[in-house]
Amino acid sequence: IDRTQPHWIRCVKPHHSNTARSFSGKEVMDQLHYAGVLETVKIRQAGYAMRLLHEDYWKRFRLLLSPSQGMDADLRGIAEALGFQKTHCQIGKT
Repeated sequence: IDRTQPHWIRCVKPHHSNTARSFSGKEVMDQLHYAGVLETVKIRQAGYAMRLLHEDYWKRFRLLLSPSQGMDADLRGIAEALGFQKTHCQIGKT
């Protein structure tokens, strides 16, 4: 953890018994799976780690486009200018 910049920390119980120095790998993996941690890791490893607010995205990439009607139209235009297909990115509500 000292060499990373975690966005969140998830507490995981190492076992269900009340004994010291006990660890159950299966129980830990089940907790990570059901909490969605493993899926999040897979998604981030696949390159989908970037989530920007619309305004931040627009400010960062608007220079790729000529002036247009507004931010919402620009978001789609920026994605197209970057060569993203609809299956590669998604513009959310925020």
